[in-house]
Amino acid sequence: MTEPKRPNQRINSFCEEFQVSRALVHKMIRQGRLKVFKVATATIIDGQSVHDLLKDGGYFDSEAA
Repeated sequence: MTEPKRPNQRINSFCEEFQVSRALVHKMIRQGRLKVFKVATATIIDGQSVHDLLKDGGYFDSEAA
C-alpha cells in the first residue's frame, strides 16, 4: 500500500486507489481500523486513519488466513 493521494476520500475512491473491495473497507470500518464521517449522504474516510493504518503495516485479515 502507498500513501493516500488525498487526506480524506470517499469509499469508492479509496477502493480504486488501494485496489480493495468495498466489503473489506466496511470490515475495516466496523473493526475501527478506518475512521469515517458523513458529509450529507457521502461517507468519507478520514485521511489520518489511512495514514495510521499504513504506518502500522497495512491490513492483515487474520480470519482469511
